[in-house]
Amino acid sequence: MSSTPITHLWLREETKPMEHRAALSPDVCKTLLENGNFKITVERDQERIFADSEYADVGCTMVAGDSWRQAPAD
Repeated sequence: MSSTPITHLWLREETKPMEHRAALSPDVCKTLLENGNFKITVERDQERIFADSEYADVGCTMVAGDSWRQAPAD
């Protein structure tokens, strides 16, 4: 019996000035984490429209900004 692999999503810190958009909202992250086979890592970002705490509160793993370069290859 094979298990479904975990999909690891990595939400990067934005580097463009005045860019506040986010690819995933905390609500979408919560839904994915509760109903799917996902791991979501979020880089801390002062500019993003959603506060870092909103992502942490729904179960995302928080990491330092610009750490995607050292992200695991999963």
